[in-house]
Amino acid sequence: MPPAVPALDPSEVQVGTPNGPGIYIAPAGTRPPLTTADDWAAPWSILGYLSDDGPTVGSSTDSETIQPWQSAVPLREVITGRSVTMQFVIWSLNEQTIALYFDADVPTAAADGTIDMELRTDTPTHLYAIGIDSADAERVFRISFRRASL
Repeated sequence: MPPAVPALDPSEVQVGTPNGPGIYIAPAGTRPPLTTADDWAAPWSILGYLSDDGPTVGSSTDSETIQPWQSAVPLREVITGRSVTMQFVIWSLNEQTIALYFDADVPTAAADGTIDMELRTDTPTHLYAIGIDSADAERVFRISFRRASL
């Protein structure tokens, strides 16, 4: 008897439309909501409008092979680095998004709405917590990073 062919399950497909505002930011180390039914409470704040492509999350692994002189086949492969990336195009233009773009402290807008921001190259990279919230009917899918540089 041939082995059973696994069945495809269409309920595993996630469309990924935004669940509410869909993208949030907070100070580094901030825990995300405990469940997908919980709201993104302070200090989480809405980051803003993204392009209709939405966010893309990917990963990259660097490795080094240990290749002996006596063989054409590597003995081992050692993982030397791993990174998770997120890419999005943000359309909202405000103090927070400008600071993210320039990796600067968030400026305070003047009473007339102007923004004055000092761009420095001698400060460490700013770190944040970031969360993505998407929904497909009754299913909510959340990804959060408690420590990220944007």
